[in-house]
Amino acid sequence: FFQIGFDVIWEIDLFGGLRRSARAAYDSWQAADEEARAVKIVVLSEVANTYALIRSYQNQSLFAAQVVSVDEALYELAKSRFEAGLTNEQEVQAALVTLENDRSTLLAFDTVFKLNVYSLATLLGRLPESLWCDFQTIGPVPFACGAVPAGLPSDLLRRRPDIRAAERN
Repeated sequence: FFQIGFDVIWEIDLFGGLRRSARAAYDSWQAADEEARAVKIVVLSEVANTYALIRSYQNQSLFAAQVVSVDEALYELAKSRFEAGLTNEQEVQAALVTLENDRSTLLAFDTVFKLNVYSLATLLGRLPESLWCDFQTIGPVPFACGAVPAGLPSDLLRRRPDIRAAERN
């Protein structure tokens, strides 16, 4: 015994309700697509910004390490001058304070550098230990080489995914 069922339902769209609901569903899909594009842009910009910060803090840390080595030499010079009787203890203490301040600055740069490497690893979905080898050598801070294209502000607004999603919604 075989039984085949076939049902057909027809609905007349007199006032365009079905057509509008189909268009609304299509616009909702486009809005979700634009929101996904906006999230991608935000993540990419955060990755670029964090990478530039990492390179910047590497260079600042290198400079701070050089300042600390100069401060150590100045402190040793102040101590030897004090031991020779050419100056007072206040100069030695001032050199020591300067040395300790610059050491704390160096530690702050190293801490912020490591924090940004962890942030970049989180953004990339990788383990931070896998990124350490990429930042063992000090590289230049990247800079933007292109110019922002000239045009009307309305053209810029048409390209923004958040505004395009709002239009669709």
